[in-house]
Amino acid sequence: MIGYKSIKDNKLSIFKNIFINNGSVTAYYVLYPYNYNIMDLSSAGRHIERLYNVLSNLHSSLGEVKLSMFKLKNIISREETIASIIKTVKMYDKDYTDLPDEWKQYIKNISRDFSILAINIDVKNNFDIENQDLKSIIKSILDNFVKENFSMNTVNVDEEAVASQNIRIHNILQRYAVPANPKLVMNIYVNSLFPSYNLVYNDYLINNSSPILGSIKQEIIPHLGWFEMSNSGIVGFGGTPRTTYGSVLTILEFPEQIRSENFNINMPGLHVNMHLLPKDKALLKFKRMRADVSQESEEAEIANTSDSDVDEDLSLVQRAIKYIRKGRIATEVDANILVVADTKEELDRKKKHIISVLSDINVVCSIADNQAKTFINSFVKNKPTNYYHIMDLQYALSFQLDDGVLVGDQDSQYAAPVIGVS
Repeated sequence: MIGYKSIKDNKLSIFKNIFINNGSVTAYYVLYPYNYNIMDLSSAGRHIERLYNVLSNLHSSLGEVKLSMFKLKNIISREETIASIIKTVKMYDKDYTDLPDEWKQYIKNISRDFSILAINIDVKNNFDIENQDLKSIIKSILDNFVKENFSMNTVNVDEEAVASQNIRIHNILQRYAVPANPKLVMNIYVNSLFPSYNLVYNDYLINNSSPILGSIKQEIIPHLGWFEMSNSGIVGFGGTPRTTYGSVLTILEFPEQIRSENFNINMPGLHVNMHLLPKDKALLKFKRMRADVSQESEEAEIANTSDSDVDEDLSLVQRAIKYIRKGRIATEVDANILVVADTKEELDRKKKHIISVLSDINVVCSIADNQAKTFINSFVKNKPTNYYHIMDLQYALSFQLDDGVLVGDQDSQYAAPVIGVS
């Protein structure tokens, strides 16, 4: 049995859209949904290009970026739904006060899917603060919070760097994403540890998030190709523990070429971790690949054998180097699918279905070798042990993880807001 719980000397804390997990700092954003299903392919292609451009700007600003993209199911309580309806009606009738009781009885908890963009903030980097006003703003917000949450002997955290990076990230992403609110940040972490549960978070849980998260625990029992979750820690959130089953499928192969506007592998449980490489590191990696492939080619020539795959690989590497030199961004990718079920039989059925569906579009996935370790590192910590792929950033953004329904024009005051944001 593998027990996952926080270490007493370290702290887990939430501050606005920032989550601190044992010295690791992550800023969470909610991507605006895009209606891939109803938009024409050319519009979808332009949207992906725009998303590439905005992350390119983020890459230019921060230098080296590690981020994750995944879907999150968020349960909105009955009370929140009623409050949102009243707020909407007040846009047209300022004197409106409340819903009739006979209407309220039909309103239940509802769920919404969000596309989450999680960006790692490097706490070791120092960034110049351009003016005193900005510095004063940062310090006034963070001084007390940092003393409370970053006073750890083992981690040297630059609080100004954390705040300045988050401000830069927000400014760059503001047309494509909004900061998650503390309730959504808490949901992201708890849902990652207890993927079989969908909880409603009240103000008490949010206001006491540090001690609650600090004592959270999950027991994982690994097996060959799957694992059990005891879910004992769900008691702290008012849930009833029950044994559930999970399995991680790792994507091992992608097609060499795709149409980025029409490559939908967005399915429940898909979690993509990316490492956007600086230009020099990307070139070095591909030059090493070129050296390895060239050596294989020379060995084949000496042995008087021909290998078309080696020649094709060399051509692909040469092309990658060419485009990186022109400014294209290369990213390392770790892509996994978490499958959960209440029974082992249901788990096996789901795994077979996903593997079959992906094979139809030439995507090869297989059961991850170390199930428990992959689950914790890739899904809970967003820090994979290894990145299995390297590709153009636009390729990685073509999985349609930001697919969703957006009602109304984005620039209209009557557009449907992204619920669960700051």
